[in-house]
Amino acid sequence: MPNIESFVLISLMIAGFVSLFAYPVASKRVVALIFCVLFVGCMVAIPPLYQWQRFTKPNRRDRATQRETVRLRVKQAGGWELLEQECRAFVEASPRYDGRPGGSWMYVPAGYPTIAALQPRKITVRALQGGGVLVSMELFGMHSTGGRDTPFYYLVVPNRPVQDVESLGFGRLNHITNLVYETL
Repeated sequence: MPNIESFVLISLMIAGFVSLFAYPVASKRVVALIFCVLFVGCMVAIPPLYQWQRFTKPNRRDRATQRETVRLRVKQAGGWELLEQECRAFVEASPRYDGRPGGSWMYVPAGYPTIAALQPRKITVRALQGGGVLVSMELFGMHSTGGRDTPFYYLVVPNRPVQDVESLGFGRLNHITNLVYETL
């Protein structure tokens, strides 16, 4: 599929070729040199333009689709309150390390249908500073080495109200319900 960068490169190559025959002999070298410099400059500048998308914010359509998908999955599974209850039960059943619950799972253990309905890729339980525990569920996201990344989307469910949500370690979070947050 042609794009603007390809069009610019082809236009510069054609203009450089035409300039060799369209101008008097004395100025041919200067014009050809100018177009060669422009061509090389475009060859150097265009690859970073392809990579620029990796450094920009996530595609808003991707994030909107992720939010809608999660909302529908939670609604079909029983609602946000049921998700909070299952997360509390999940914390109680998780293994203890130094007296605190913690761990990471790549699957949903049996007995948690609401969490399973979300189809998480990874579930993590960890202790909060100042007491309390949180459950984080990675639902979407992919790092691509040769194309556009899919933005990561987490649901974070602490077992107690949190004043400073940035202290949870996920950057900016959006408050969905009583104790459910999503990544922005």
